Order: sequence, then structure tokens, then C-alpha cells
Amino acid sequence: IMVMRKILILLFLLIPLLGNAQQLYKANAMRFKEGDKLEQWEKCNLKVFIDEKLNIKIYRSNDILELNSVNDDYLLKEDAKSYRLSWQCVDEDGYKCIPLMTSDKESFIYLSIHYPDMNGAIIYSLEPNKWE
Repeated sequence: IMVMRKILILLFLLIPLLGNAQQLYKANAMRFKEGDKLEQWEKCNLKVFIDEKLNIKIYRSNDILELNSVNDDYLLKEDAKSYRLSWQCVDEDGYKCIPLMTSDKESFIYLSIHYPDMNGAIIYSLEPNKWE
């Protein structure tokens, strides 16, 4: 039963992103990382949309943050405890960033958007969502 549950979670979380589908998530918490300093989680209520080309839209209270995938190349890593999907994007201001989706196969999904040139990241705690 545990193996079947893990397979279903994989199908539910990552396959939609890799199988030419679109996925909508709800971000219920976020935090910032600057260098080695990691801030505390702050509650939020944002929608995060990832399309079939791995472009990302984060719907904030008064605007939309858009990250556009720079190529069709992505890296998927799996170990006994988690999945990690990463790719390259550029934000609306032209800054290069690396989105990284991580799931422990059971309870959490994180989207980290790393900005290497600024030595920082924004991390969102996600849950699958549906359009209302």
C-alpha cells in the first residue's frame, strides 16, 4: 500500500508538470533566503500557476510575478525521500533565476526561486489547488 501511495503522489504532483499539462497551486506560506540567512515562514494566500512550458505566474494581491522558462530543459532528481525538479527562468526584470520544486513524496511541496546573481531566494510552501 505504501508503494502505491508513493506512486499516486508522484503522479499527482510532478507528472502534470512534465506531461504537457498545467498546474495550479496555492501558496499558504513563504519565506526569504539571503545568503545563509533564512527568514521565518510568513502566512500568505497566493495562487501559483505553472504552465506546460514551465513558465510560472504568481498571483499576488495587486500584481502578477511572471517567470519565463528560457528553454525546454529541466532536471529531475529522485532519491528515496524526495523529488526535485529544477529549470532555468528569467523574471520580468530580466534577472536569471532557477525555480526548484521539491516534494517529500508524502506531505509537502516547496517552490524555491533562486536568484544566483543576488545570492537569494524566495521559498513558497504549496498545495495543489483548483481554479475557483
